[in-house]
Amino acid sequence: MSRDLKENVKVLVEGYTEKYYISGLKRNTTTEINIDRPVNMDGGGYKNFIKEIRKLDYKGCIAIFIIIDLDTANDDKKNLNNLISLCK
Repeated sequence: MSRDLKENVKVLVEGYTEKYYISGLKRNTTTEINIDRPVNMDGGGYKNFIKEIRKLDYKGCIAIFIIIDLDTANDDKKNLNNLISLCK
């Protein structure tokens, strides 16, 4: 017996503002795709996003959105580049 998996989208956000962007999108969409509850990283930095992505369950996942500010990009180029490479 097989079970159909509903396609879903995972969302990692840097903070509360970005979380509300996605919450608004969820309310205003008619898509059949499930948008998981956003994971608020509490401004945890690029390294924390890398850790979170590595431990995610990808079953049924068709996309992962990462919403971050680039305000610390110059100070943390190494981890930002690692995050970008991981997302490729």
